Amino acid sequence: MKKVARLLRYRAIAISLGDLGAEWPSLSGLDGFPFVELKVARQFVAGCAGDRRKRTTCRRIIDLADAMGARAVADGVENRADFLAARELGFSLVQGALFAKPMTANNFARSVLGRDAPWPLA
Repeated sequence: MKKVARLLRYRAIAISLGDLGAEWPSLSGLDGFPFVELKVARQFVAGCAGDRRKRTTCRRIIDLADAMGARAVADGVENRADFLAARELGFSLVQGALFAKPMTANNFARSVLGRDAPWPLA
């Protein structure tokens, strides 16, 4: 599986592992697996500014991502306090309703381009 994942990277295809939470220790045995991204589940990011256990879980996943050479992404950032906590913890990227609510590809294209998507959407 590692070999296949590495070969896929030559085709600009990468593996992102999402919705990580309390089960993160099970990944520690996957040293050398070419993940490009570990995304922390929103239930551990939302409210992490005021919850020591959530912050600890986030910090451990960030450390694991660093050890794997991957980005750590905070999913579910919905307020300024959690954004500041995620930044302080060292997440590579953050996403959530603080920045934009979930939207369809057409709505995204309209918001960015000011018109419908120039490509057919399946």
